[in-house]
Amino acid sequence: MAVEQEIKKGKLQQEFQSLLDQDFKNNKLVENKIIKAKVIDILKGRYVIVDASYKSEAMIPVEEFTEEELSKLKINQEISCFVERIESFKTGELILSYKKAKSYAAWEKCLQAYEKDEILTGEIVSRCKGGFVLELFSGAIATFLPQSQVSLKPVRGAELDKLMRTPLHVKISRVDRARGNVSTSRKDVLLQSHNKAMKEALKNLKEGDIIENSFVKSIPEGAWGAFVDIGNNLVALCHQSDISHSRISSVNDVFTVGQKIPKVMISKIDKETNRISVSIRALTSSPFENIEKDFEVGKIYDGIINKCVDYGVFVSITSPRSEKTIEALCHRSQISWTNPVIKPDKFFKVSDKGKFKILSIDKAEKK
Repeated sequence: MAVEQEIKKGKLQQEFQSLLDQDFKNNKLVENKIIKAKVIDILKGRYVIVDASYKSEAMIPVEEFTEEELSKLKINQEISCFVERIESFKTGELILSYKKAKSYAAWEKCLQAYEKDEILTGEIVSRCKGGFVLELFSGAIATFLPQSQVSLKPVRGAELDKLMRTPLHVKISRVDRARGNVSTSRKDVLLQSHNKAMKEALKNLKEGDIIENSFVKSIPEGAWGAFVDIGNNLVALCHQSDISHSRISSVNDVFTVGQKIPKVMISKIDKETNRISVSIRALTSSPFENIEKDFEVGKIYDGIINKCVDYGVFVSITSPRSEKTIEALCHRSQISWTNPVIKPDKFFKVSDKGKFKILSIDKAEKK
């Protein structure tokens, strides 16, 4: 009798092992993959219970869902879940994550958007070192938005506060696959829109056009030129050398921000970079036109020192006949009889007056 019981017990163990082996064979779940699972119950405040066609249901903490997602969740609804563990070490239960499935899907979308240079919509949720945390796909993934990539120009204070928790259009600027990090840029989107608008506006402009009633928008550090607003959201550069026929030490001596300019001429349009250059000097006649009527070689004229350089001084001389003024160079070898290598700034200073003799006039070279 005992022998028969042992045999029966052995057969039951074999059948159980066979069923267990068959269960593992039919099991298609793979860890670290996304699957579809059906919602079978919602324990408010605790868990969302889902059926993944496994030997046991999985319980997902409600904290992995947003309030909006929970309010829209329904029984028998299929949701995407990330398989963390097929069997937990502690309980042997299936461990699924809804939040990680969203993050994984968002990561794939970021890679696709990066490759295709697509525009996405996100929100700045907090500050961090060097920039901000911007969330994409309803908070599914957090990205880094550098401070320099927020706008076309520096944004601070109240202007920055207005951007917090506001839908913003951004592009994926960098993806670190090894670390799973994503960087975004709003500046790239704004620049793309700006360049598109500029190309449309440039269709109505051509070199040689005269623009009226423009104004100085800004003067860059170093005062080597002025950025001029010429209308239609277009800003052009007027280089220091294009302001006047006379030498200008600093643009600040001629212009102030907001100053109106009656007329400028479009001197160059670079359609590849969408850069526009304008000139004021081109609208005025050169002092070298008909210069022979006002100045003669060998004659002496009154002059005022404009600038001292290592090789000489630049002098404004005035014709008594027409009161026309022109700038000329007095080389340092022509300053003193006794010391032909004298340093000009040891002999002259700016605004000094004196008598100067014209030695030569080169009309072609304008000097």
